[in-house]
Amino acid sequence: MAEMVNLQSFNRQNMYIQSHNFEGELNPFDPNRKSRFVFQLERGHAFDGTETVSTVRFKSVRLDEGNFYLRHRNFRLYLEAWNPPTPADVFLDDSLYFLRGGKAGNVDAGWVSLQSFNFRDRWIRHRDYHVYVESLGVNPASAKEDATFKMVPTSWFFLEP
Repeated sequence: MAEMVNLQSFNRQNMYIQSHNFEGELNPFDPNRKSRFVFQLERGHAFDGTETVSTVRFKSVRLDEGNFYLRHRNFRLYLEAWNPPTPADVFLDDSLYFLRGGKAGNVDAGWVSLQSFNFRDRWIRHRDYHVYVESLGVNPASAKEDATFKMVPTSWFFLEP
């Protein structure tokens, strides 16, 4: 059975990553628009240069969107379809993230950070309620909190039509 998750922010725990107009945004959970916040988790493994590490992709479960994934383009997170004209390897690399222990928070409590597969110095993080793939070098304390999320298991059974 497919694993469905919401991506909860560490430092804004009432807020979750959602797709709004196909852009990654951080917003309070809206049960009337649940499908914008729910992603099918696709797990895998990849070599990070040192060892083989768990990876994840986030596929949209919105019924009207088909084969859409969270990917970065120009370091902004978007929900985009996996179909050319983008070369398949670029899209696959842009939508793949190493699953790491949370940069902030207690790993045992489920907090994780998501490192870009193809830009290893960049992480999924929120800034000004938009979601990016960025370095954590500027203001590292708050950046670590902005780059920490919990993959909260959820159900897809109650999605709006």
